Amino acid sequence: MRKTVRLLFLALLACSNQSAWACSCDSPPAPKEALEKADAVFLGSVERLEVQRKFGRLATFRVMKVWKGPQQPSISVFTEGNGTACGFDFEVGNPAYLVYAYKDVGKQGGYSTNTCTRTRTEFDAEKDDLKVLGPGISVGE
Repeated sequence: MRKTVRLLFLALLACSNQSAWACSCDSPPAPKEALEKADAVFLGSVERLEVQRKFGRLATFRVMKVWKGPQQPSISVFTEGNGTACGFDFEVGNPAYLVYAYKDVGKQGGYSTNTCTRTRTEFDAEKDDLKVLGPGISVGE
């Protein structure tokens, strides 16, 4: 009987620990604070999405506007490959994204982002971020 109770307890404990592997974030800072903390903030659409190593993706963006960082027509940003690792689920083409990126010299592209930042679609960014950040600097075109 004791052995059965112990096994049941261990099984329940093992199941409850699985949620610890899920992505967990604090609320992101307000747009102005996020701008200050980020190394690059830009609006762009994903032109290419490449699998990097086993669990990562490199998104190459066509940059439309910049608020901080390099003013160049293209920039690559690394993100983890799945949501459990806080990877951002970018899509090629539309929608455009407002990206808050951070220098990450260990990653190809030199920048990274994740779901714990204020990175979001342009549609979602229009509600708060773009009003606070202002017009930005147009790039390309």
